[in-house]
Amino acid sequence: MKKTLSRSLVCCIAISLMTAAGAIAQGSTLICKPICDYIPWQCDVTTAQVTCASATCNFQVEYCSRHNTCANLHEVQITRLVPLSGTCDLVCGFYNIFGQAIGQLLLDNPMRFPLPSAGACRQDWRVVIPACWQEGGLPQIRSYIPCTGACCTAIYKVCLSSNATRSIEQLSVSGASLQCSSSAGCQAMCGALPSQYSKRGSALDEFGAAAEDNALLIVPNPARDHIRLRVPGAGAAAMTFSIYDAFGKTVLRAGTLRSVAGALEAQVDVADLVDGIYFVKVRSGGAMLSAAFVLRR
Repeated sequence: MKKTLSRSLVCCIAISLMTAAGAIAQGSTLICKPICDYIPWQCDVTTAQVTCASATCNFQVEYCSRHNTCANLHEVQITRLVPLSGTCDLVCGFYNIFGQAIGQLLLDNPMRFPLPSAGACRQDWRVVIPACWQEGGLPQIRSYIPCTGACCTAIYKVCLSSNATRSIEQLSVSGASLQCSSSAGCQAMCGALPSQYSKRGSALDEFGAAAEDNALLIVPNPARDHIRLRVPGAGAAAMTFSIYDAFGKTVLRAGTLRSVAGALEAQVDVADLVDGIYFVKVRSGGAMLSAAFVLRR
C-alpha cells in the first residue's frame, strides 16, 4: 500500500507539472506577447542547475520559444520556475537564482536555436520575461510564477570560442525600470536578467553543443523510454550510477558507465518509470556528479 501510494503521489505531482506546461503551450496563457504575435510559440520544460553558498540546486524551467521571422530573432519566454532540490532560492533569494537559471537555459539551449560556428558570434537571441514574479502556483509545490502583464526583453550576443567555450552577453534590455506591487508579494525581475554568462567545453557532439569535461550529460531530455548518460574526460575506467525520483527514492540502482571513445557512457531503459522529474547520481570513489532529466510521453 505504501509503495502504491508513493508512486501515485509522484505520478500526481508529475502530471500536475506537465499539465501546467501543456496549458502554457496553448498560447492563451502567455503573458508577454511581443511583436508578430501571429507566429506561434512552442512550449517545453527543462532543468537548470544553480549554485548558492557552495550548494547546487536543481530547478524546473518552463519556457516557450519561437523563431520570430518578422523581427529576425530567436525568442525564448520564461513562464515558471519550480525548485526541484535544495533551498538555494530561500538562502540566496529568488532574484539571484533567476538570472543563473536563465543563463544556464541559454547556454544549454534546449530550444535548439542556431549556434554560431567556432570562433564566431551571433546577435539574434532575445529573452522575454514577465517583469514581476511571485511565489505561488501548484498546491504543496513551491514555485515562482508571473504576477503582472508588464514585460521586459533583452537581446543577447551568443559566442562559441575556438576552444568550445560558450558565452552570452547582454546587448540591450527594455523594461528594466518597471515597478511591481510589493503589497501583492511581487518582485521586479527585469534587472535579474544575466549580463554575461559562460561555460567551458571541449568538443561539439550529439549531446547538445560543447561537452564539458567531468560533467554528467543526459540525452534526450525530456526523454520517453530511454536515456544516454555520458561523462566526458573522466579519468576512471568505470563509474556507477543510480536514479532517484523527486522525493529522493531510488528507482534504479547501481548501473555502470563504461569507457567509450574517451568518455564514460551508459544507455538506460526508463520505460517502466512514470512521467516526472528524476535525478541521476554518478559516483567514483568519493567523487559524485548529478544531473536531472524529465520523463514525458
